[in-house]
Amino acid sequence: MAQLIPAFCSNLLPQESLHRLFPTLLDFASSVREEAELPLLGIDLKLGFEAIADGQDLDLCRRWRDTFAAKQIVFTSLNIFPLQPFQQKVVKDRAYEPDWGQEARLHASQDAILIAETLTNPQQESCSLSTIPGSYLPWGDRVPSDKKMAGQLGEWVAKAWTHLQSGGRRMVLCIEPEPLCSWGSTPDMISFWENHQEHLIAHAQQFIGADAAEAVQHHVGCCWDTCHASVLFENQTSSISDLAHAGLRPLKVQYSAAPRCHVRGDTQGIEALSAMDEERFCHQVGILNQDNTVEVLEDLPDLHKRLAAWQQHTKALPKQVCTHFHIPVHQSPASSLLSSSINESDEGLTAALAHGAQHISVETYTWNLQKNADESIMLGTAAEVRHLANRLKS
Repeated sequence: MAQLIPAFCSNLLPQESLHRLFPTLLDFASSVREEAELPLLGIDLKLGFEAIADGQDLDLCRRWRDTFAAKQIVFTSLNIFPLQPFQQKVVKDRAYEPDWGQEARLHASQDAILIAETLTNPQQESCSLSTIPGSYLPWGDRVPSDKKMAGQLGEWVAKAWTHLQSGGRRMVLCIEPEPLCSWGSTPDMISFWENHQEHLIAHAQQFIGADAAEAVQHHVGCCWDTCHASVLFENQTSSISDLAHAGLRPLKVQYSAAPRCHVRGDTQGIEALSAMDEERFCHQVGILNQDNTVEVLEDLPDLHKRLAAWQQHTKALPKQVCTHFHIPVHQSPASSLLSSSINESDEGLTAALAHGAQHISVETYTWNLQKNADESIMLGTAAEVRHLANRLKS
């Protein structure tokens, strides 16, 4: 079995160019590894458009890979979900641009293949690259058809297959379900795969011929984000099993937690969740109703509007509310009215490992937005990575 290296995602740092990111990241990761007392630390490297352009200089990538390795730090995976700058003042739905209907998404994702080959830990048999699950549904008429997006995925697969046949390592595009995206939940993801896999294969066949079906099996998988699944109140053990059975094994896991409240007859917990609203990121809100149906709101301001209605009609209160706001796996939320979904995250991690997950990272990128951030970002990340390392040993 491949060595499981605890990692963190570099999307918590603001630098977008590799020339600016790598020096900062080296110092940060070295401090994290030392503080966490780990013999080897992994990085899930977030690459946007600017970094992917820089990464076409493969000599630059090799030099930095070796520089990090000398400090016992390796790149375990690439995060190419948000291609736009991710730590600017306002991100919101720009995190989903471009989607898989656009050529820019396809070309950047193809360009990342050689970067992954060059930068990631050479001891790994395969490289995972996490990506957006289609498009963002609140865009309405701007959302491309599943058929269009399947065709683009097929073209990416053809590029990855050609890379493999030329002696490169196996690249796996790990689709990451996220609330309100085209394939935002496990049922959405499986439905897409069952209904459009043949079109994906047919499109890949235009480039690589009869190998297309085998190539799709080799090069497409799932990135399981435990926070996202909690927002949708999914049973993470059964969801991962269903995805694996459908042919979408979770090679990659983003291990994170979400804040939530169990509604106890009043709105205090919901008010505490609503108060977490901030202007940078979208924080989709999952509502578990009394009849066990799940509703998803686009952002925390929508919860505030719903809160006003519930305050007038408390008989309509739901069972639970949870929001897409990544919180550290080793801490409780700032408010005593809230709890963490960490138990569900642990279940998801355990299930994913049982189905062959190899690249595991913590993904708290909201440190400076959290009201109880009494740790520095470095110390908090080190504590999270140490927590993950202990989980991987158990």
